[in-house]
Amino acid sequence: MNKKWILIGIIIFVLASAGAFSVLFYFNKGKNDNDAKSQTNEKLPAFKIYLPNSKLEHVFLEMEKNEMLLIEKILEIYIRQLPSPLNTTRILGLYRDKENTIYLDLSRNFINQSDASEEFDLLKSIYMTLKENFSWIQDVKILIEGKEVETLSGHFSIEKSLKNALEDK
Repeated sequence: MNKKWILIGIIIFVLASAGAFSVLFYFNKGKNDNDAKSQTNEKLPAFKIYLPNSKLEHVFLEMEKNEMLLIEKILEIYIRQLPSPLNTTRILGLYRDKENTIYLDLSRNFINQSDASEEFDLLKSIYMTLKENFSWIQDVKILIEGKEVETLSGHFSIEKSLKNALEDK
């Protein structure tokens, strides 16, 4: 009879230990998942988006392996923040040359009627958004539907580049 009680005691001890281990494992797993999520959020870089006539906004995005895709995502966020009809502009292409000039090909509705101050703010905000987030970018060139344009609103020449248009002013 004594062996029977010892066997029952061992079985109870094993079951209790397994239950305790399961509970501890379950709670630690949830804690580690939350820690991993918070660490991921802390590692996300902040990108600066300059908008015409507004304060600086920080946008958090996961780093992409393809930096051009990341630039395109930032520009899409930038465009959505612009006033209508500029906020419906589509990015038709994004290219980089050997001199680290970014060619930004936009749909026709990016050409708008605005005064000189608004045009300058728009050009500067695009340029600053790209330069601030990607220090390797040397210059930015805007194309409209694959073609070079002289100006967006008639006040600043962008035929050469945004760097040239902004440095002259």
